[in-house]
Amino acid sequence: LYDAVTGRTYSPEQWVEHYQGDYLKTMTIETAGRIIKSDMTNVARSCVSVGFHLKAIRDRELFRDAGYDTLWDYAADQFGISKSSASRYMEINDRFSIGGNTPMLQKEYKDFSKSQLQEMISLSPEQARKVTAKTTVKQIREMKPKKEKPNEVPAVVIDPEDTSDQCSGQVQVGDCLLYTSDAADEL
Repeated sequence: LYDAVTGRTYSPEQWVEHYQGDYLKTMTIETAGRIIKSDMTNVARSCVSVGFHLKAIRDRELFRDAGYDTLWDYAADQFGISKSSASRYMEINDRFSIGGNTPMLQKEYKDFSKSQLQEMISLSPEQARKVTAKTTVKQIREMKPKKEKPNEVPAVVIDPEDTSDQCSGQVQVGDCLLYTSDAADEL
């Protein structure tokens, strides 16, 4: 196995020994941060590709070739991907791939993480243009339109004695028998 960081080749046993030994002891915050950032952007590129291939399977109904009725069943069974996750991969592809339907990430998003792209799905194009690779996920969430809470309906208080708005023959709240174990004993 080749380690691009050190330029050395290792057997699997040496690889484990290296990464659990000297590598951990000499790792700096800068090195770890650089590698994490690189791996996160590789994940973003992979998400675009996953979305592209899921869309191809959906559009060409290739899931049927594998004996499935839906893309969602195929993705869940074969990859452990929920319907919402599969949809999100496809949305990431729609929005951030070159041409909107290729396995390649647009170059302006090459330094973005999967989490950033995922949060940006619900942004308008104008809002998305304001996001940079240095924008945090929290900052992206703050850019999203706030969901309005539905107006609360006040509780209705019923006065069983008030018949002012009752139609002739209309049943009142107190007119119905309420079934309780005590009422059953009385029957």
